[in-house]
Amino acid sequence: MSGHLDSKTASIDDDVKLSIALSHNSEIIVPPFENLGNISIKWYKVEEANGDYYSNTDPSWHWEEIPYKETEVLEWRDQFIVTADVTPTVFQPVYCDGKVVGTMRYKAVLTIDGETYSTPGIESKYRGSISRDVHRISLK
Repeated sequence: MSGHLDSKTASIDDDVKLSIALSHNSEIIVPPFENLGNISIKWYKVEEANGDYYSNTDPSWHWEEIPYKETEVLEWRDQFIVTADVTPTVFQPVYCDGKVVGTMRYKAVLTIDGETYSTPGIESKYRGSISRDVHRISLK
């Protein structure tokens, strides 16, 4: 599985899909994964953990370590393709024309016959914040 390809920004009217694909020996394998065995898929929203305000200037400038959490989207379990949803689990959602707008990061975990493959998640940090390797969608 691969993580970050490019950052994506879409309109709230776009139908943005997230999908599982495997990269093996320079070959991209897309669903359905025929003859691969017993498969399980879990999707997670990756977001700031507690809604606190962080200062990187008090007492002096520094990289502030921001905690993140992964929340499984149970409705997406075992789905190869899902529709991106930027509704937060920590903060109150922000609406524009009755639709939720904002940025969400995602992690996908694919298990095939007990062997687990994953895109980057909360363990992927850069200077205290989540890294660009974690897949991100912004709906504006």
